Amino acid sequence: MCHFHPLISTRPWGPEKNRQQLPQVLAEIASAGYDGVEIGAQHLDITQPDAFRQLLTRHGLQPVAIHVGGEIYNPQAVQGALDNLERTVVFAAQAGAMFLAFSSKAKENKTTEEFQVEAVTANHLPTGTSPASVRRAAPGRTGFLDGNGAAAG
Repeated sequence: MCHFHPLISTRPWGPEKNRQQLPQVLAEIASAGYDGVEIGAQHLDITQPDAFRQLLTRHGLQPVAIHVGGEIYNPQAVQGALDNLERTVVFAAQAGAMFLAFSSKAKENKTTEEFQVEAVTANHLPTGTSPASVRRAAPGRTGFLDGNGAAAG
């Protein structure tokens, strides 16, 4: 029998609360009964994985995923995310996160070309070469890759 551990992204609390009131956000998450969190790397000091892990531990939470991505329909934004990817992967692994979520920023009226760029980008993310698995997620659709690049779940 599989035991389910509920987790939530901190995204609903918004960027300001994630950056300026993270202890309060985590307290709310823990009091609601969640076991783990996913949080955007842009809200964290990725040079301080131990401090982040300790903060989560104080609230009885697990670091399930660190989220990266952004405008993956924009080649320049993709390059920026990839330039920082290895540092973020190391942070995620040191903080104890099992996954690195990578998804596209929502945008109304994406063009066919932008969707095509997203598909190419998502299909060429590095996998199996870092200390954490890479998880690819898109709004309304989730999935992840194990460390060997195979679909898992």
